Amino acid sequence: MNKLSDNLSHNLSNKTASLSQRLTNLAALGEYMLDNTEARAGALKLAELQNGWFSQSNSLLMIENIAKDWLNPTALADFAAPYADSIAQLPTPPRLGLVLAGNLPLVGLHDVICGYLVGAEMQIKLSDKDKALMQWLLFFLSGLPQAAAHFQIVEQLKPPFDRVIATGSDNSALHFEQYFAKYPNIIRRNRNSVAMLTGEETDADIKKLGLDIFRYFGLGCRSVSKIYVPEGYDFVPLMRRLDLYKDIINHVKYCNNFDYNRSIFLINKVHHYINDCIMLLENASPMSRIATLHYEFYTGTLDLSERLAASLPTLQVAVAGDKLRMDLLQYDSIAALPLLEFGQSQCPLLSDFADNIDTMQFLISGKTAS
Repeated sequence: MNKLSDNLSHNLSNKTASLSQRLTNLAALGEYMLDNTEARAGALKLAELQNGWFSQSNSLLMIENIAKDWLNPTALADFAAPYADSIAQLPTPPRLGLVLAGNLPLVGLHDVICGYLVGAEMQIKLSDKDKALMQWLLFFLSGLPQAAAHFQIVEQLKPPFDRVIATGSDNSALHFEQYFAKYPNIIRRNRNSVAMLTGEETDADIKKLGLDIFRYFGLGCRSVSKIYVPEGYDFVPLMRRLDLYKDIINHVKYCNNFDYNRSIFLINKVHHYINDCIMLLENASPMSRIATLHYEFYTGTLDLSERLAASLPTLQVAVAGDKLRMDLLQYDSIAALPLLEFGQSQCPLLSDFADNIDTMQFLISGKTAS
């Protein structure tokens, strides 16, 4: 932990001992997550039993990424530094209600980390789809020095609380908006991510794009579910390159969705491209079915920017090659859309807030600002 102490001394000037302790505890959580204990093995197995989409390999990948990229001492100290003064000036710790999502392993942990950093007393409603992994980590975190009072797992959020963050589907968001209307809140809905291609991508580019599409079976809001391609685009090389990920079809739930959607397309005579692991069909919606990918044609960067702007409220991130990303930076209409390199959509940093809303600032002030 010496490295953590050095980082805190440099970045925070030791302004808040309580914040220092919380950062130390989070770094300890990161080390614990990387330790191949019986508790971790049991949580991985139970998570897969409770939710067939949570394969042990995917869950372990998420655990390792969070531990290494978020919960290392340097990342934690750098992330907390801009908020340290504001946290120190809070008259009382905020009381926070959290309704966590469960579409990916540990997808709700970022909100828990942010809540803990500001010293919030949290009521946490776990998703039924992601209980085993979250309980495993919350149990450990609660046992660290001065941490237990910050975490309470509940079946339903009940007042008093000062802030609410609730994540779910578009339908559940309507319920959340009504139920939590009188509290400062962040209500998250369905979001999707897209890729923009030019036809000049290399094999390496498409291999990285495959990570954006197939990682976690495409179930995340940062999973690419649609591609934009120029008119006249040749899909054959793309489908051949994406076939590199054909082993995904060995997963029973993914295979069932692939076969079902294939049958629907054939019955309804829907034109589509197909390889051994995914189907492409022309559709303007950013949201596609599991094992499918939508595509839409564009005529130039201005046209592409206008299409992206029209879908902006439903988009999380977009990926593209270097040149196209640079060309798109000139359009203010999509300035709020994070533009990433191929292969990076599923690798968020601590500072990559969902929906581009600063969760830390909201927890401190009760106000949202994109």
